[in-house]
Amino acid sequence: MTALATTRTVAARPQGRARRCKLDPHEAFLRALIAERDDVTLEEMQARLKDEHDRTVGLRTPWSFLTRAA
Repeated sequence: MTALATTRTVAARPQGRARRCKLDPHEAFLRALIAERDDVTLEEMQARLKDEHDRTVGLRTPWSFLTRAA
């Protein structure tokens, strides 16, 4: 049986699933860093995540996360 016969459409179905950011569990930590010092750099966030949470991330990851979570 074809897709057209079963669904009455030839449109493609959604592929994959939504990816969660690996920083989701650390949102409170990142927001606390910013509240502590509002001029904290991405490099400092990266280093603190590594030191305090053993989480290695690129420099763009905190930026993308905070932009999306805002």
